[in-house]
Parts: sequence; structure tokens; C-alpha cells
Amino acid sequence: MAGSSTRVRSAWALAAAVVLAGATGCGILDGLGGDSGPTADPLRVAGGQAANEAAAGLAGAPAVSYTWSSDDSEEPEDRIELQVTQGGVVYGAFDQGGREIRVLSAADQTYVRSDAEFWTGHGAAEDVASRYEDRWVRVTPDYLSFDPREALLPETVGAQVQGALADSAATSAPELTSLNEVPVFQVPTSGGFVFVTEAEPHQVVRVDDPTLLPPVAGAEADPASPAVLDVQPLDAQGVAALREEVVGAVGSLDGAYSVLPRLTVEGDLDLNCDSESGSCEAAAEVSSSFAAGVEPTPVHARLQVQFTAEGLDDRDCNDTRTIEPDATATLSCSAEWELTPGVEYQIQADAYVVARALNGEELDELQGAVGEEFDAVEQALG
Repeated sequence: MAGSSTRVRSAWALAAAVVLAGATGCGILDGLGGDSGPTADPLRVAGGQAANEAAAGLAGAPAVSYTWSSDDSEEPEDRIELQVTQGGVVYGAFDQGGREIRVLSAADQTYVRSDAEFWTGHGAAEDVASRYEDRWVRVTPDYLSFDPREALLPETVGAQVQGALADSAATSAPELTSLNEVPVFQVPTSGGFVFVTEAEPHQVVRVDDPTLLPPVAGAEADPASPAVLDVQPLDAQGVAALREEVVGAVGSLDGAYSVLPRLTVEGDLDLNCDSESGSCEAAAEVSSSFAAGVEPTPVHARLQVQFTAEGLDDRDCNDTRTIEPDATATLSCSAEWELTPGVEYQIQADAYVVARALNGEELDELQGAVGEEFDAVEQALG
């Protein structure tokens, strides 16, 4: 068979250190600094007690729904809606600048799904971004503005609110107002306010304190920030709905990609064709490595090849191999045609290599971990 040509594209990968947002202190506020005796301001005492109970309840909530929103006229479309369990399962979306970024985190793994522009914005080549578009890809948490597994754990947020209440003991008294037609205490914190339901069981329903908000878009806490965080602990019905969504999303991770490893194709694609059998085999030497701060793990490398030739139907083939960290393996696959005797064909192979996030066994383990987490959440709710 006369003539052959090859071209290889390798998938881009990027990883960086995880940024963690820790909890502040857990001081308890008694009446917002007022006297607890018979002459104490009843509103100050009632608001302080309600805030303390609500913050403690939030810290112990099995699962919480959060909505971060901003009234900033420059970015009117910014909104984050996430649901987070006490064990660190996260599901929801970042809507920033008109772009939706779906987020799924479980068992210390973070996946995102967005459009091609999201990936090119993180340094991906256009062909790689087109493959990642609208499919789940495992990433490091710094692909997002903040790590929701850390910043929005109910225990973390509740402890931060408790600390901010304790630090505000000498500030002004609470006010009784309404939020979405619900009577609430507007309780001062060290950097703003929290809103707590007047009715029992007292619940934190809004945080309007920039020092307590997650660092969206990497911005530092700004006292003039118009952003707020609405909070809603999930009841049994809400948890059941969340479980159904998360289980469905985890099930769709079969075939998800990963940017954690760096895959390198050593040399050119090797293309060998046999005119007698009408077959061609493409092979590539692929090595794996990891950036500093990313734990090295075995890599599920996938070679995808498309064969084209004038006068013949296109053919596709693929091969997936697990490569140990900092190791090299050969990936290869082949295709066949029925050739017309005496006719010469030029076969071209166009290929790329990409990292798969999970194999079948790992997906089963992740599904099991998610099931155990929701069993614990449902048990905690009674």
C-alpha cells in the first residue's frame, strides 16, 4: 500500500494546588452582649438566643441548600446554587457571566461540565475544549472560584456564623423584620448581618456578611459587596430529591475525562498497513505525569483514532490502557476494509489521547460511597 500520513493531537491537562477555606472560631453569643437579667432588652435577648440556636442547628444540619447571588449591576447574571451534605457531597451550578458550570463533588473528587469557552479560558486548545464541552471532566477544585467541599460544609458555615456572632457582642441589637414574607431577626455579626427565623426551630436563612461569604471569582471580602448567601437546610423530601439527582449524575460519569494527569505522546503516531489483509494499525507511546500538589495515581489513557482514505469508508478504533504514574505504555488499535485489487489507497490516521477519570471498578466504588453518604444523611434526619 503506497503512502501514509499521520497526525497526533494529545489532550491538554492542567492541575494546581487545592485552596481550602477553613472555619473560624465557634464562640457562642449570649444575648448579643446584653444583660440576661430581668431588665435586659427582650428583643436583644430573643434575637441573640435565636441566632445561637440557628447557628448551632446549621453546623449540625445533615444537608443544606445554598444560593449565592449578587445585585452588582456589572455582573447581574452571577448566581451560585449548590446543595452540600455534611459528608462533602456537592451538586449544583455556578452561573457566572452568563455561563453555566455544573458541579459534582463526592468522595474527594470534583467534576465540572461546561461549554468549550470555559475550557479554553483555562488554557485548553480548541480541539481539546471541543471534546470536553458538555461532558463531565474531573478537575482540581481551583478550576472553580472556591472549593465548595470546604467552604460550604454545613459544619464550617455554622461555625463561622457562631464566631461572627460572638465577635459582634458589643454591636447594635437585632431588629425584627421580614424576608420573603417570613418574620426574621436581623442579627448583627462582626462584618454584617445574619437573618434568622423568628419561629422555632430557628434557622439561618441568609448571610449578609462579606467576611463569611465564599470568595467568588477570587475576590477578597469587601464590606461594600452586594452579595448575599441564602441558606435552606434540606428536609427529608429535599434530601430524597438531591439523592436522585446525584445518583443519576454519578451514573453518567462513565466515560468522563480527567485533567489531573499530564499525558505526553512520545514521537509520532506509528501507522502500519497491510494491503493483503486490508488492515491498518495505529500505535502511540504515551507517558503520564502529574503536577506538583496533585496526588499521582494510575491513569486510564485512551487512544482514539479515525482512519480516512479516498474511496473507502471512514473507520474508528480506540484502545484504553491503565498507565502507572511516571510510566509509559503503548496504546494501539486497528481497522479493516475490503480493498479493490489493483487500486492504491492512501490511508490517513487522525488520533488523540485523553485521560479517562474512572474505570468500571472505580465508578462502582464511587457509587457505593455516594450511597453510604446519603444513607447517613437520611438516618440523621430520622
